[in-house]
Amino acid sequence: MSDRLLSLKTKTPEEGFALAVSLAQKGVVVTQPNEKNPRKTATKIFPKC
Repeated sequence: MSDRLLSLKTKTPEEGFALAVSLAQKGVVVTQPNEKNPRKTATKIFPKC
């Protein structure tokens, strides 16, 4: 089975909220993979921050 989502539709608002939180957390992991120093990694991606 694939890890990809086929749809963003959920059965309940609560499931939709949980999905939104999960997607936001995944975005942080992708953009800040360096657990020891996330600011160092973020500075490489967003130099003017």
